Amino acid sequence: MNDHVLTSVLERTTGRTPEEIIENPRFSIARSRLLRAATLSMAGDEDTRLRQLINSLGRAALFSVITGRYFRFAPDKRETWPTVKLVKERYLPLGFVRSRALDETLGRLCTLGLVTMNPHPLDARTRLVMPSLSLLEFDRAWLADQFSSIEVLYPGCAAGAALRLGDIRYQLALRHLASHTTAQTQVTLNRIGPVRDAILKQDGLRILTAYLLKADETGSRILNLPFSEVEQVISTSRTHVRHLFQTLEQLGLVHLHRPGGQRLELTEMLVEHIDRFLATILANYDVGWRAASWLVENEPSYAQYVPPAPATEMI
Repeated sequence: MNDHVLTSVLERTTGRTPEEIIENPRFSIARSRLLRAATLSMAGDEDTRLRQLINSLGRAALFSVITGRYFRFAPDKRETWPTVKLVKERYLPLGFVRSRALDETLGRLCTLGLVTMNPHPLDARTRLVMPSLSLLEFDRAWLADQFSSIEVLYPGCAAGAALRLGDIRYQLALRHLASHTTAQTQVTLNRIGPVRDAILKQDGLRILTAYLLKADETGSRILNLPFSEVEQVISTSRTHVRHLFQTLEQLGLVHLHRPGGQRLELTEMLVEHIDRFLATILANYDVGWRAASWLVENEPSYAQYVPPAPATEMI
């Protein structure tokens, strides 16, 4: 897809602002749906080493970069090759991991059969990072879950429906758009404010989500949810849970009235930071789905699209 076309589509596509989304009376429902979708088990979650190398939020961003580059891959155009170098250039500025940890993460993804890093047939010195068929299928299902939050926010909107039916054109369009707007990811992360460092810890977002959903369920920011219970529910370490809330308490974002999570208070400031962050994501999804739908409905290249072979078929 021509970058000029993507730029033009994005520039003329408008959607709701984060402020409009927060004011929507269904925002709390959509927020819960988005949190649940964002913390569903990801590919490789059962692998302890992978979880130690990179948290789920960082892995989601990495999968987005890998699949985005894959969908832009034209074997006869060197500038589109999804090389290790290009993946690093797109991913490292997001700040999830350092270069060495990314090398280890890519190696682990290879071991798990989620990606390959094989030499290009025309240049044996260049390794291409290619997703497996299972990773592509996971990506499409994950996108469908994420975009369903827009359907919750605006009943009657069909965002995500085509993805649930397996329509690869929408996956293609969304990943084209995402790979063209990498800088927007950084802007979105900055909306978390001081919460950013906490959720970038191992299992940070998943741990915090358990308490945010509990607050939605009870209607109170003062919670009794023991660390030991969260440890079992999301298969993490109680130490990770405790360290996360110690960090948040130091930032003035939670109050630990009793040890072990038995009486824990989420501050209004914490909830406001999270709400702005999630509203920004939803606003991005709103614009992204509108832009992707326009591409699928108006650009002939999507109707005729034949994807490059996944990694397992290129060997």
